[in-house]
Amino acid sequence: MSQLPPKIENEILDNKIEKTKQLFFQELARKKRNIKRQWMEINAVTNNHFLQLLPYRSLLNHLGDLTAERRETLKNCRRNDEILVRRTHFNAEDQVSGHRSQNNDSDNLSDDEFSGLPNELTRTFRTGTR
Repeated sequence: MSQLPPKIENEILDNKIEKTKQLFFQELARKKRNIKRQWMEINAVTNNHFLQLLPYRSLLNHLGDLTAERRETLKNCRRNDEILVRRTHFNAEDQVSGHRSQNNDSDNLSDDEFSGLPNELTRTFRTGTR
């Protein structure tokens, strides 16, 4: 190369650099395409897997919703049972003890003063227990 004039030598070097750049970018583009293809294959497999699982996932979500509704229903039933037990307890207590005399305790309110209160509050004030 030293025999050639410097201008031609620089052109040859520039051409070699340009060819090397082209090869490099072609190889880089090929790698990117391969990577992109691999990712597309991975996405296709993953999406296919999710599509296969979709009925099961929707079934599980539906079961989860049913379970949540069932829990809420059981909670409401327990509350209703507790209220029913309290009412039964109060009714039984009233039947066993009879109507308490208003004259025994000066703090007791008269029946007229109780008339606006719900039954449970009335029993609480009369008996001192819930």
